[in-house]
Amino acid sequence: IPAARDPFRYRANAWLLIAGRLVPASTFIVGYLLGWMPSGFLTLFAADGTIGLIELYLLLKIYKAGPQPGDYGYA
Repeated sequence: IPAARDPFRYRANAWLLIAGRLVPASTFIVGYLLGWMPSGFLTLFAADGTIGLIELYLLLKIYKAGPQPGDYGYA
């Protein structure tokens, strides 16, 4: 929650939130493609990958705009 409330102060946590979605998603797709995981893992890949990419897009958009006065408690 802290990274979602203030991604500039908790920068590492914000990036770990994204990695926590994209790393498992890549594990699921690689495992499926190599035949180590059943096709049910494609659903998990789609869910984690979609959420991770949306989080990545939003975080990059927030960082590009920078902290605005009044946001996140900054003056």
